[in-house]
Amino acid sequence: MQFSIGVEYAFHSLFYLLGLPPGKVIGIKGLAALHGVSETYLSKVFTRLRKGGIVRSMPGVNGGYEFARAPEDISFWDIVEAVEGPA
Repeated sequence: MQFSIGVEYAFHSLFYLLGLPPGKVIGIKGLAALHGVSETYLSKVFTRLRKGGIVRSMPGVNGGYEFARAPEDISFWDIVEAVEGPA
């Protein structure tokens, strides 16, 4: 089975979020620069992750994204379905 590049971007970004200290968030601009990907495309991926209940956005100047629920409660398929839609 082959997944879209959006799924790969999602996993790379979520693994980075996993390593952040509690209460720390990171914005799309920072994640895009870190991974060398388009901000626009990554923003679309994170919109899908947000709608799928994987991440939540924190507004404001120092805003960004953080996990919406405990990472151990998020499965591989939760992420794939959030990005690509139900099978």
